Amino acid sequence: MTKIHYQPALPSQREFLTQNMPVGHMIKFILTYQTAFWREKGFSGEIVAGSSTECPFCVTFDATSPSGNAALVGFIAGQQASQWSSKESGERREAVLSSLVKYLGPEARFFIHYEEKDWAKEDYSGGCPVNVMAPGLLTYYHPSLRKPCGR
Repeated sequence: MTKIHYQPALPSQREFLTQNMPVGHMIKFILTYQTAFWREKGFSGEIVAGSSTECPFCVTFDATSPSGNAALVGFIAGQQASQWSSKESGERREAVLSSLVKYLGPEARFFIHYEEKDWAKEDYSGGCPVNVMAPGLLTYYHPSLRKPCGR
């Protein structure tokens, strides 16, 4: 359900699309470190994990800035996001760290800062990263995707 109220109201076909294209559920986290220890070990920082009860995330990436500020960014998505969203932030953080230690070594536990964002709890997006259309929706309502309605 959208929480955005449009003035003037959207055309009916566009409104139907917005009400029938739910967004995915994703929790994004980023950890900053003193050094990119994974690079020093010859790792890329990219982890693609299968769905499991121990590892909450599905993927991580090296997010080290061009100036060298070491960071890893990762995503808890889909069904895992729905399950982990109901847990306390500290429990999610501990599960993320335990999994990073498993994949990258004990250095993963010694981070500077941990931050996370549950996109499903955002008022105006309600999730991310993309919308999912029900079968047949695009076939009949595609013109309203391109047709401008105000700004």
